Amino acid sequence: MKAAVNGGPPITGPEAIKEFWESRIKMRLKNHTYEIVNTWADGKFAYQFAKASVEFTASTGAKTLGHGFTVRIFEKQRDGTWKAKLHMFNRESSP
Repeated sequence: MKAAVNGGPPITGPEAIKEFWESRIKMRLKNHTYEIVNTWADGKFAYQFAKASVEFTASTGAKTLGHGFTVRIFEKQRDGTWKAKLHMFNRESSP
């Protein structure tokens, strides 16, 4: 799996992605939300486009909400389940 982050290099592999999200949690980014705008499938791949938001809590306790969009690509596995292969997001506004 790969993740592509607004303004950063691609992140590859489960361990690197886990470390990325752990670092974001330590930065007080939480309460991620996703509102699916559109989904579609084409053979063994499915695509999802969503609006996203995340809350940042400053050390003072002040909260700021950031907004953006995500695109996810899923691959159908032999057992019929779907596995995320790519997760990309950008920010319209950032905390």
